[in-house]
Amino acid sequence: MADRKTVAMSAICVLAGLAVLAGFATSGGPIQARKENRDMTRWEDLQQISLHIACRADEAGTLPDAPAETPGCPAPPRMADPYTDAPYLYAPTGPRHWRICAGFERPQALKARLMNTRFDAEAGCLLDSFGDPHPDAETDPPPAPDPAPASPLDAPARTR
Repeated sequence: MADRKTVAMSAICVLAGLAVLAGFATSGGPIQARKENRDMTRWEDLQQISLHIACRADEAGTLPDAPAETPGCPAPPRMADPYTDAPYLYAPTGPRHWRICAGFERPQALKARLMNTRFDAEAGCLLDSFGDPHPDAETDPPPAPDPAPASPLDAPARTR
């Protein structure tokens, strides 16, 4: 009887161990979770910097050369990665568009978590703009075509 109990307990312990290992394999374990949390902190920093850039751009009507405090915009947030001290990189990409980049540890996992079209996972950059309804564009869009007539009465008459 004791042998059956020992075998059963051993089988349960092995199955429990396999379940834990499967969980680590699926989720990546605590090391991956720490990387993803650090990446989320970096993303939040980039968003705060972007809000500051947008404030400065709205204030001046043009993109700033660099984040800096003004009377109308609060002091810029930290401009360096809190884990590596590497500076975040800000660069205008057009008259109304910019990118702010960081060194992410798991950029693809962050992109999947965010489901955000403004994040370029390959480059590790947030893409943004001011005064434009298409913030995920990297450069200024071409001019819009002439709008379609509002009703058939507004359309020019066709000749046959």
